[in-house]
Amino acid sequence: MTAIAIVPRTEGARAGRPGDGILALQRAAESPIRFAPPLPATAEPGPLYLQWLLVPDRGDGVALPVARIDWIAAEDNYLRIHAGTRGYLIRETMERLSGLLDPAVFLRIHRSTLVNLNRVKAFRRWGARDHLVVLENGTELRMSRTYHRALGSTVGDYR
Repeated sequence: MTAIAIVPRTEGARAGRPGDGILALQRAAESPIRFAPPLPATAEPGPLYLQWLLVPDRGDGVALPVARIDWIAAEDNYLRIHAGTRGYLIRETMERLSGLLDPAVFLRIHRSTLVNLNRVKAFRRWGARDHLVVLENGTELRMSRTYHRALGSTVGDYR
């Protein structure tokens, strides 16, 4: 499968030469990851985070905006992307994908779970030492104690 990927312009590239422009064809070998367009020249350069994922959907490849993702769960050697009422299975590692997503938007709450903070309704205590993350759609996700300790630095202390 060949997909259009948006890649940043390389420094020193001249018009009409390879590397110039923002659109390039890239072979979609095993990874569904594609990068977003670069920031305008007037913006301060900063890290580029993933904006779209190429996900399989009934035999086709569909460009899924990262902003539509509710949460991501690891399933053996795959990741299940939950977006609305749909689930998409991709072959990717949690570590690699979490490194490409904006950490101000996506929070790791378990070694096998990433959650979109824009979809979080509440953080709740569950029992004496455990916690739950409740999404806007009612989904409840368990937060491990390890990731709960790191939560305070990301969204503040809610105890």
